[in-house]
Amino acid sequence: MKDLKTARKEINGLLAFFTVCKALLVFFGSCLGAILSAVLTSVFAEGAPQAYLEFGSYGTLSGLLLEISIFVLSLLVPICLYFYFSGKKYTHTVPMAKSEFLQVCFGVGTTVIVGNLAASIGDTILSMLFSIFGMEEKYYAMLQNDIAYPSNFWLIPLFVLVLAILPAFLEEIAMRGIGVSVTRKFGIWFTLLFSGFFFAFMHSSWVQIPYAFVIGIVLSYFTLRFKTIWIAILSHFIFNFNSVVQCLIFQNGGAYADIVNIIWAVLFTSLMIGLMVAGIIIYGVKRPDVPKSEYSWGETMKILFSSPFLYVFLALEIFQLIFLLMIY
Repeated sequence: MKDLKTARKEINGLLAFFTVCKALLVFFGSCLGAILSAVLTSVFAEGAPQAYLEFGSYGTLSGLLLEISIFVLSLLVPICLYFYFSGKKYTHTVPMAKSEFLQVCFGVGTTVIVGNLAASIGDTILSMLFSIFGMEEKYYAMLQNDIAYPSNFWLIPLFVLVLAILPAFLEEIAMRGIGVSVTRKFGIWFTLLFSGFFFAFMHSSWVQIPYAFVIGIVLSYFTLRFKTIWIAILSHFIFNFNSVVQCLIFQNGGAYADIVNIIWAVLFTSLMIGLMVAGIIIYGVKRPDVPKSEYSWGETMKILFSSPFLYVFLALEIFQLIFLLMIY
């Protein structure tokens, strides 16, 4: 039986949760960076830009510890608060059933291949758009900033933690755990698009938005299809870990970095294609077993757009994207 009041309350609560995460990410990722830059300017004067880059870089201990703090404050704390104030139990909300090995392989292979394809297409489209508006240098600067290297061997474990482990666990619990559990009652298409949209714009990166949208849809599909979040977590981890490996190759490969990276890319991509094809053969591409929505598409959109938190979230996203254009 339809209960529009409860449905509106749950969507509003979910959007409030995403908005809090977004506001904290904007503050710690943008505003705090500007404040830190101003402080360093007063201390180091002409050396401030370099001091700021070194302090906040993924390649330094201070930068990695800062990123860990941002993850904890922007995602882990809001996740804990969501369960506390909503009264929901973690075990009843997040689907934690065990996954079969071949299901995980299917999810990992599909996520990597589809995600990389989306990244290539997105990069082509964005580079064209930025060129049209005469901002190609800004876009390439953003691309370079998306590449990070640890300054020494001992920082590699923290580097992996920040770039692969924490995002895989915390982002998936927020998006595929909490998010999908709330939206699945509105039907599969709304759940997939909703998850892809908010996963993309939670990243707040011109470079990452296109492929994050696609990956968000893929990971939500596997969460719904196999009724577990573990496939999404492991797929997210492998996708990000591949980037870590490529960064380490470029950092330590010397004159052979390009050749080694090509060999790695060919071997890794071949393996992922094999996993995806094997998964399709074994499991097929089927519609997840999700009950048909009790609400019409019009009712669902009315519930979504009636939430004030949606507009606060979008305002924060627009602010951060403009901020990125200003600093590059």
